[in-house]
Amino acid sequence: MTRRALKIALSLGVLTVLNCATSSRFRPAKVASDRPLDYPLSAQLDRIEGKVVIGVFVNADGTPETVRILEPSGHAVLDTAAYQFAKTLTFAPAIVDENPISSWTKLVLKYRLTDVVFEKEKWARDVTYLQKRIRSLSDPVSRAEYQRKLYMRYIGLLDYVKKYNEPEMNYTIKGVIQASTVAVWRDFWPEIVSPFALFDDFIRMYPDSRYADKATEELIRLLIETEGEVRVKALHSRKIAQKTSVLIGSLEKRLSELQNPAPQQ
Repeated sequence: MTRRALKIALSLGVLTVLNCATSSRFRPAKVASDRPLDYPLSAQLDRIEGKVVIGVFVNADGTPETVRILEPSGHAVLDTAAYQFAKTLTFAPAIVDENPISSWTKLVLKYRLTDVVFEKEKWARDVTYLQKRIRSLSDPVSRAEYQRKLYMRYIGLLDYVKKYNEPEMNYTIKGVIQASTVAVWRDFWPEIVSPFALFDDFIRMYPDSRYADKATEELIRLLIETEGEVRVKALHSRKIAQKTSVLIGSLEKRLSELQNPAPQQ
C-alpha cells in the first residue's frame, strides 16, 4: 500500500514565469534555461519552505541585466538562492512585431517539500543505486554529492515512518544497510520500527562524509525517541516487556559511544 509522505531527498523547487501580454503583437520573455531550481541543502534539512518573487530585466539578446527581489520569502537562505539562480538564467527575449526587445519579466520561485506517493520498492532501488555510485567514485566532490542524495533519501523515509509506524518497514530498511549494522540491531527488527539504523549505517559507511555530523545528530535524536517508545510499548506488550532491558541496553550503549567517542589512535 502506498501512502502520502514528504519526500525531501528529491525536493525540487517550482519555477513559474508571469507576464501580461497586452496584444497579439507582443510575446513576453520566457526562460530558456533547462536547469532545475537550486534548493539549498541547508534549507531542505531545516525543513524551510517559501516563495520568492523575482523581477528580471531581460535584454534583447536574452541575458538578464537587472535582478530584483520583489517579494521575499522571509528566509534569507531562500532569498539569496533565488537571486543567484535568476542571475544565471538565459531567456528567449520579449518580441514585438517579430522584433526582440528588452523588457521586465517576473519569476515566481517556489521552494517546497513536495507531497508524493511513497513507494517502498522505488525508494530501495534509489538507495541501492546511490550506494553503488558512491562506491564507484573517487572524486571527493562527486562522492559528497551522492552522499547528500543518499542522506536525503533517508530523511524521506524517516518522514514517512513518522506518519505511518509500520513494523514491516524494517524489511525495507534491512535490505539497504550493511549486514553488520543489521546484526547490531537484530533485537529491534521484529516489533520496533528502526529508521535510526539507516543513519547509524550512514556514519559507519561514510565516517568522513561532510554529512556525518548531521547524520550523527539525527541518530542521537532517534535513539532517544526510540528508548521512550520501547518503554511505552513494554506496558502493552508482554513480548517487548520481556526484552526491554536488552533493547534499552543496546540503545544506551550506542548513545554512549556517540556522545563519548573513543580517541583516535
